Amino acid sequence: MAAATQTPSANYSPHPCSKCGDKQLQRKARKAPHKIFGIYPYRCVHCGHHEQKVRLKPGLVVRWGLMVATPAVAAWFWFHPLSLHRDDGLGGSAANADALARARTTAGGLSTFEQMMIKKPRTTMDNATILKLWKANVGTNVILQLIRTSTADYDVSASSIIELKEAGVDQTVILAMIDASYANR
Repeated sequence: MAAATQTPSANYSPHPCSKCGDKQLQRKARKAPHKIFGIYPYRCVHCGHHEQKVRLKPGLVVRWGLMVATPAVAAWFWFHPLSLHRDDGLGGSAANADALARARTTAGGLSTFEQMMIKKPRTTMDNATILKLWKANVGTNVILQLIRTSTADYDVSASSIIELKEAGVDQTVILAMIDASYANR
């Protein structure tokens, strides 16, 4: 009979009850949160008091580390998303057009229209064209955009600049012509 009342020591805590001091704290079943945080629930056989004790084991430390590291890594990737695009220094649409052309030629070729658009030469702008556009009241912003997107063939000598100024061409247009002509050299 005495052997039947004794239970294995694995189910009892080596620590006494904090309420009555009895050394028979029987371990209760652990639930998922108990397992995650390393908590062992006990109940005193003598007074019925419930206690919880924490045991630090190597697996518990690893779990706690993963619980902290996983949200930290997720937050880092949220604020620093991976970019699979390579920045080769080309301007936005020029780089995209070149990349599209390379991709399509390697994938089996371009349509006739796409080949025509890629090979389309840039228009050449000169002083006479600028004067025509200015006299037609096209607008400074339109002329500046045409200067930026076309091939420059401007005469920026002093006499040509004086001629443009006497025709009433805005100073920003003349400066853009000078910048475009020296950018090609």
